[in-house]
Amino acid sequence: MEPINHTASQADTQSQPLTLKELWSMCISRWPWFVVSLAICLIAAALYILKTPPVYTRSASVLIKEDTRGRSIASDVASTFSGLGLVQSHVNVNNEIINFSSPDLMLEVVKRLHLETEYKKDARWYDRTLYGDKLPFHVEFLDLGNNESAALMVRPKGEGFVLSGFSRLGEKAA
Repeated sequence: MEPINHTASQADTQSQPLTLKELWSMCISRWPWFVVSLAICLIAAALYILKTPPVYTRSASVLIKEDTRGRSIASDVASTFSGLGLVQSHVNVNNEIINFSSPDLMLEVVKRLHLETEYKKDARWYDRTLYGDKLPFHVEFLDLGNNESAALMVRPKGEGFVLSGFSRLGEKAA
């Protein structure tokens, strides 16, 4: 084996840092790759945005004022007779928070706003969900329980609609 001889000029070029001009010349010589990768990323981002249905959120807050006055003998008597409806008792904030998040209250909200029924319309990229004034009709399942599900497909035909694809609890129905 022959020994490897390094000259001073080779060692200097290997340990020198890369300058901005050299980096720019390396990148500019491979510009087609940058253009192709940028185009692929833009197309992928556009397809992702088109395929993802919009998500709407709404929030609300409730202010519950709690009686902060000190308790006295009169308030003890008032709390004793509050069950009879003679005297109004103070509000416990923790109890109200539990009441707001109870399943019964949430079920009532869903029923009043008719959120248990979802209306979708075929669109080019995804099924568009319809709300409020955009509904062409209203469907109501009369004999469904709270934990049951049903589905059907409605297609416009002339002046009316054609109903098909009936299912209940995931099984086809007549």
